[in-house]
Amino acid sequence: MKTIIYILLVMTGLLFGCATAFHPGALSDLKPGMSREAVVALLGQPDSDKKTVDGKEVLTYSYSESFMYDSGSDTSRLIRSSFDEKRLEKSLQTETYLVTLVDGKMVEVTKKK
Repeated sequence: MKTIIYILLVMTGLLFGCATAFHPGALSDLKPGMSREAVVALLGQPDSDKKTVDGKEVLTYSYSESFMYDSGSDTSRLIRSSFDEKRLEKSLQTETYLVTLVDGKMVEVTKKK
């Protein structure tokens, strides 16, 4: 039994260890002129890093949030019926943000549509 619990803990750690620490709330701390290193220190490693033909560098950050809710109003029902597909719904929302750098300095942040 201890071995099973240990394996589950290791697998959970691996799963969450791979998750990004990026949260859109950190974007408000970005300031024009920040270095690439400062941007990465604040937001974490980007999901992708691309150079454009005009010499700009675009760092892509994605944020996903899943919502689980019960169609009834009683929260305790959600816990009791968490495996009842008729009562539980799940949706996934992903937002993508582009951080543009020129000469290694941050110039713009946009939300991808």
